[in-house]
Amino acid sequence: MSITQREPTAESNKLAKIPLNLEIWVCERELLCLALDATHLARWTGEKLQITPSRVTRHSQAALATMLIYSYAVGRFASQEIEAACTTDLSLAYLSNGNPTEWGTLRSFRRHHKDSLIGALASLMFEAWKHQRTTRSPGLVATPDFQAEASGRVHESARLDSMALDD
Repeated sequence: MSITQREPTAESNKLAKIPLNLEIWVCERELLCLALDATHLARWTGEKLQITPSRVTRHSQAALATMLIYSYAVGRFASQEIEAACTTDLSLAYLSNGNPTEWGTLRSFRRHHKDSLIGALASLMFEAWKHQRTTRSPGLVATPDFQAEASGRVHESARLDSMALDD
């Protein structure tokens, strides 16, 4: 082991956990940029993401993807909560162009692009982790499981939406 590396300890593993809201690691503006980048760079199932709004949703598929990725990154999972936040969260208001997206549209998009959303969210988490690791905690050794965390967040969204449908 080199001098710059340390053996992982219980403390460093504890520090490697991913916060519910990634704004603990990066500012809101940086997180929005990371969400836009993750959407652009992700491998999307099916065709390339549509970048112009559709008549049905009023939002492009790229905007829907970015809204979901950003929301999951800040700990907002329920599609109804995301819809409501489009009027109060500046980043979501920007992404939705001031037109809240119906929660059913978000739910449907998530269902059709679940694996791509997980990959894009994991990528965003990795980039946020790298940023905070180099600027705030350069001594961290343990690497979080970004894929598992992203999968858990997307599945939590599905669970909360299913509960909303049951009510």
